[in-house]
Amino acid sequence: MTPLAVSFIWQFVFDYSGPLNRLFGGIGLESWRHGWLGSPTWALWTIFVVMVWQFSGLTMIIYLAGLQGIPEELDEAAAVDGAAMLFRFRRVTLPLLAPALTVALTLTLINGLRVFDQILALNGRRAGRRLRRSPIDSPAPAWYTVLHPSLYAEGVRRCP
Repeated sequence: MTPLAVSFIWQFVFDYSGPLNRLFGGIGLESWRHGWLGSPTWALWTIFVVMVWQFSGLTMIIYLAGLQGIPEELDEAAAVDGAAMLFRFRRVTLPLLAPALTVALTLTLINGLRVFDQILALNGRRAGRRLRRSPIDSPAPAWYTVLHPSLYAEGVRRCP
């Protein structure tokens, strides 16, 4: 799915009158109802949930392909030699899974750096202000200050 379509689907789910809050209200957890995308506390976490949901399938397929490429004879030979399960995983499986781990990590990093359109679609024009009031009170993300036209002056003002 395209990142924009995923963002619009999750924007509907996280809306105050959306399915998530209706589920919480329906099972008696009224105190858990939030404006998820409008809350400074929850805005970054909702983006994290969307990104994990979108890219976990691809990562799982890469890991499964890597696991299928490992010959079973190697694990069986280590078991016959008396190696414990954790030792076999650490010394046999993990080193042979390293190429798949590298590919998955690289693709995850690349996709993580391309989230500007998703954050803008999820939070609208107020994303910089919402994300700026995070629990650690960090300034607006650099990509937002640079790419958002209404914040050019703020980006110039923050330059040393």
